[in-house]
Amino acid sequence: MIHQNRLQRPIAARRLHAFVLLIAGMLSGLPAARAQGSLDMTGSVALANLMTAWAQAYNQGAPEIPVSIAAPGGAAGAEALLNGTADIVLLGAPLTTRQRQRFVDRHGYPPKIIPVAMDGIAVFVHRTIRLERITLQQLDAVYSRTRYCGAPRAIDTWRALGLKGRLAAAPIHIAGLDAHTGAYHLFKRIALCNGDFRDRFQALVGPADVAALIRNDTTAMGFAGSALRSADLRPLAIARTPYAPAYLPTPENIRDRRYPLSRTLNVAINVHPGQPLPTHLQAFLAFVRSPAGQAVARKAGYVALPGQRP
Repeated sequence: MIHQNRLQRPIAARRLHAFVLLIAGMLSGLPAARAQGSLDMTGSVALANLMTAWAQAYNQGAPEIPVSIAAPGGAAGAEALLNGTADIVLLGAPLTTRQRQRFVDRHGYPPKIIPVAMDGIAVFVHRTIRLERITLQQLDAVYSRTRYCGAPRAIDTWRALGLKGRLAAAPIHIAGLDAHTGAYHLFKRIALCNGDFRDRFQALVGPADVAALIRNDTTAMGFAGSALRSADLRPLAIARTPYAPAYLPTPENIRDRRYPLSRTLNVAINVHPGQPLPTHLQAFLAFVRSPAGQAVARKAGYVALPGQRP
């Protein structure tokens, strides 16, 4: 059974509770023994819903193990990893050098990082917008006030992107996920060349908020995880340079890293090198990375890890 409620800032964006039935015998390479314990996960907005889907799929058998899944964002997840208040930390972006060093200084060893799936940061527009592609430099000119990627001038209207018709002169309403998410930091690093967002950038809590904004405002452009699905939105193909091919955030393009804003979604665990994971934690992660677990990821709109193609 899964309970969901939306948390208000500054504590968290969303919290999901799941009771997951665990059978270690159904997992490859693990003995058929009862998996005892509980799991507390926190961090990335992008991974929270996917972890819940994995928990539901894994809910197939004997002992009940309480699982708590929170989505306050990657920064809060990193603090939970440092302080030992979560079993699994969900990472939508790699730990920063500072976050990693703080962990090493506290514990004497680095955290264990485990890839669990892939996705991309997609740039969405309303389905009625007749724009097919955009370059990284153009995204920087649209979103950034610093333009470190080299654009000579800011892009303020849809006409500057080549759009014609009644919306050509309309200002682009720029939006995306907020600074608590890995998507924000990946977009800032790649699309803005580590520059700063414009003051009029609208930072939103989650993908559903991005979808709602664009659904109701045809002049809006917003970024979120590529797993977002809405009949009113469509993603733009992105090119690295003006003369390079542009790629949509399809599973193939993300897995092969042709899509410029591809990323690997990881979990981080505090475990001493050479020490085994607790049985229940090892069992759950084995399922997540198994063909069955990766099939759940694909069904949820994410991309299976390389080597786990359909």
